[in-house]
Amino acid sequence: MSSSYALLEKMTRTRQISALGGEVFASVHPVDASLGTLGAPQGDPACIGAGEDWLRSQGCTRIWGPMEGCSWFAYRACLGPSERPPFLMEPQADGDLWLAAGYRSIASYTSTLQSHDSALERLDKHRRRAAELGFRFRRMSDENMAQDLAACHRISHGAFSSALGYAPLPQDAFVALYSPLLKSAPKELVLIAENDAEEIVGFCLAFPEMCAPERKEMVVKSLAVDPQAQGASLGSALVAEVHARALAMGLDGGGIHALMRTDSHSQHITARGGAEVFRRYALFEKVLTPC
Repeated sequence: MSSSYALLEKMTRTRQISALGGEVFASVHPVDASLGTLGAPQGDPACIGAGEDWLRSQGCTRIWGPMEGCSWFAYRACLGPSERPPFLMEPQADGDLWLAAGYRSIASYTSTLQSHDSALERLDKHRRRAAELGFRFRRMSDENMAQDLAACHRISHGAFSSALGYAPLPQDAFVALYSPLLKSAPKELVLIAENDAEEIVGFCLAFPEMCAPERKEMVVKSLAVDPQAQGASLGSALVAEVHARALAMGLDGGGIHALMRTDSHSQHITARGGAEVFRRYALFEKVLTPC
């Protein structure tokens, strides 16, 4: 059963469907009841049809896949190229399965690799500027982690509300989603940005690339800035800061900036930092025909 099931069943109608030699996780989107979602099928992909039938019975008129409920959980199919092995938590769903089932691509994403030298050369001016404006960066607090996570929850909802497939996530679900990562990630790479009034206005979650530790790379999993603090290039400053800290830790292979939508602000930041695309992904849609 999908690890998202327990969280999503508190937010929406969802079902793990077994049929035709396969399993697929189906959910009605928590905000848009006309939209259904299907996770990556396990076993025979013919089970996608059974998932479609259940979502049609729930009143859905279109389906996105692969997506587990909404954009907080696993989604996107990997399109390659495949020369480089997968990194930790990278989607592995096969895009060809969705095309064969009659779906079309509606959004594209990339993962990029950025050297520390390139990031710091091109973005460190934003880190210096942020310091001049009174911002400071610190690691997430062990003593006040609940308070820090509450602020990150608030900032995430402000920053990601326009994301395709977004739905509000209860704070307890947000904590349950991120706690396992925070337990394993070095605190030096879990960064909090504060303004001169010591208010939390941004965060960056990164961790070492543990699938290939010999590469000595980090993965930037999530970065968000309070919309009210935008305009100070704080996102670029956070990128420079996390690259500097990873390098100081001996992770000198550079940083993977994971799963960014191709038209997102994060994509623009890493492009300015000299990042190179090494993998592409897609989200697919199918309009359901009436019974």
